[in-house]
Amino acid sequence: PQRDEKAVKQKFVRREWYLLSRYIDVSSALLRLLESGEVLSAAEVESVSAGQTDTDRATTLLQYLDNKTDEQLQQFVSALEQTDQQHAANYIHCHANQSECITK
Repeated sequence: PQRDEKAVKQKFVRREWYLLSRYIDVSSALLRLLESGEVLSAAEVESVSAGQTDTDRATTLLQYLDNKTDEQLQQFVSALEQTDQQHAANYIHCHANQSECITK
């Protein structure tokens, strides 16, 4: 049976958020893309931005993503790619689909 790639990615984010939090640079550009794409609300962006450290900000972001739709999670991966964080997007692609691990 074929797996739903987005559902697999969502499970991956839940399971691997601690490791992923070290790969993500929660820049203002990333947050703007997520807010403009309606992945995060203005209040969620403010909450993420209030983190004391990079890891705090990334952890808060990933906790919000845990409650998002598959489409919103795909927008997150696209936002990573658009903000020159291909390494983090590749990490998600590779670990969510271990049988299809392809680095772009």
